[in-house]
Amino acid sequence: MPEASTTSTNPEPPTLHKRLLRRFRRMAIAGVIVYVIYAAALFMMQDKLIYPRFMLRDERSAPLAPGVTKLERPLGDGAVHAWLLMPTHERESPAPLVVFFHGNAESAGSNIGFMRHYRDAGFAVLLPEYRGYAGASGMSMEPGIVEDAAWFIDEARRDPRVDTSRLILHGRSLGGGVAAQLANRHAPDALILQSSFTSIASFARGKLVPEFLVRSPYRTDRVLATLDCPVLILHGTEDTIIPVSHARENARIAKHATLVEMPGDHNDFPRDEAAFWRAIDEFLARRK
Repeated sequence: MPEASTTSTNPEPPTLHKRLLRRFRRMAIAGVIVYVIYAAALFMMQDKLIYPRFMLRDERSAPLAPGVTKLERPLGDGAVHAWLLMPTHERESPAPLVVFFHGNAESAGSNIGFMRHYRDAGFAVLLPEYRGYAGASGMSMEPGIVEDAAWFIDEARRDPRVDTSRLILHGRSLGGGVAAQLANRHAPDALILQSSFTSIASFARGKLVPEFLVRSPYRTDRVLATLDCPVLILHGTEDTIIPVSHARENARIAKHATLVEMPGDHNDFPRDEAAFWRAIDEFLARRK
């Protein structure tokens, strides 16, 4: 009898094309997993990057210098504070109010000396602290910081020594984002942006993550597009943290912008304080 034929059950070895396709799929899946981990880590760490408040000491019990008043807003189980500074010299009439918003690694109290020029020029100055900073209660997030600042402005305006009709907002770095959000609410006489950005959200693109992951976006660009008041933009040409391109873009967007570029990086700006304050004085003189 003839032998029965047998059929081989061994699978054919994969072709080179199939092997490459499988390897590509594995690499793609691994890449997606790595990216998700990276994006999640940035999402979780963003508050510490934007608000490095752990670097600052508690200033709530700092002694008050002459002409300085402490304001407090109750907040949960604590409070957030601000400093109200009166002009250096007595005035016969109420003083216009400058509200200064500090950078992300600073505190309100550390800028009292920097505000001497405004005080000597006859302005009252309000320095709101941010939630979680320098002993203040709460979590540092854009909505809460903006709400607190609005509350402090209203509180300062209740002081009879303050002219409620004249308001100037000045923000440095992160504080520029806060100042812009307040300008959207309070229609100031002028807005001053120092070493600031178009938005925090715009930095997400450089980190290769979508902007919607940013919890405190501070969209200064969107505010400037609708703001009718004059805007002074001061920026260092050598800024390596917030490039001067942000200032130029803000100046392009704003309806009534004055852009002043000076030598300096981010943390040593302004190098020429006399020129810096002269630019501010000339800008504000046109507002009188």
